[in-house]
Amino acid sequence: MPNASQPFPSLEPLELTTLLIRHYGIHRGLWTLHVEFHTSGHNFVPTGKDIVYPAVVAGVRALGLRRVEVADQLTVDAAAVNPVR
Repeated sequence: MPNASQPFPSLEPLELTTLLIRHYGIHRGLWTLHVEFHTSGHNFVPTGKDIVYPAVVAGVRALGLRRVEVADQLTVDAAAVNPVR
C-alpha cells in the first residue's frame, strides 16, 4: 500500500468513470464523468509586491456520473465495462 510519500497512481477520466459505474452497480447506458466546480473571486497580491490583481480560485466541489444519449471520447458504456452476471 502506498504511503504519504508514494500516493496511489492517478486515474484517467475514463478509468474513474468505469470505477464509479462498477461501484454504483450500473449495467446499462452511456455515462460520462461529471465534475462540479466552485469558483470565487479574490484580490491577489504577489509576495513582495504592492500591486493587487483580480483573481479567480476554482475548486472541485463534486465528482459523479452523468448519463448521456450520444457517446463521445469521454463516454463509457456500462454494459461493456460492468455486464450483468
